Amino acid sequence: MSVFAPAFTALVFYDRISHIPNCLRSEIEKCLLLTSRRILSMNSGFFRCVKCNCKSASISPDKWTCLSCTQVYPVRDGIPILVDSPEELDSLLSVARSVRPGWYFTEQPNESQSSWKHHLRKRRLVVEAQIKQYLAENKLERVATLLDMGCGDGTNLSYLAKYTESLYGSDYNIIRLKRATLAANHPNLTLFLGDILQFPVRDGFFDIVFFSHVLEHIPDDSKALQSVYRILRPNGLLI
Repeated sequence: MSVFAPAFTALVFYDRISHIPNCLRSEIEKCLLLTSRRILSMNSGFFRCVKCNCKSASISPDKWTCLSCTQVYPVRDGIPILVDSPEELDSLLSVARSVRPGWYFTEQPNESQSSWKHHLRKRRLVVEAQIKQYLAENKLERVATLLDMGCGDGTNLSYLAKYTESLYGSDYNIIRLKRATLAANHPNLTLFLGDILQFPVRDGFFDIVFFSHVLEHIPDDSKALQSVYRILRPNGLLI
């Protein structure tokens, strides 16, 4: 019964937003429906416990629980927080946001809205060319799994979606992940919060990992690359 709780909550909340202007109401309704749909369809097939490396979890709308060590990972706004200590992460981010608030809160415009749109278009075309070449070499129309690692607001998810059966996005910033819920119209979209240096994903799970404008922000870049290598399947593609 708890599996349907998010959809029920969305329906109840829908009745309470009639006073909100139409321009905002449509966005709220869309976000609620996408969030409830994602919880209903979310799978834990990628999961690896950061405590014990177990690959199985019990999923409910408000938490994921490791079936081996019983580590509990809370779910916030439909997004699993797959880190060892969410409280420690919140504390670290609070300090960081006080120093550079814009870096953590400012919305990231998509390609058509960005003042860098010509640069972003060139980058996208290069990325898509690499993916198309990889698909052609492996005689595939789409891969099974693709991860945008450090997806931010999800501005790249919209064009990456067409190349995969299951689309994943990860970040350490819950604010940006909530925005990413609206970024891609994909039936199998999974978003999760994780620490790249202690990444909650089993070995060799992803066919393609898109890892752009992230590495330069990680002090231990060598360990970050080890994480990427670990989760990429043999003969997979890293961009």
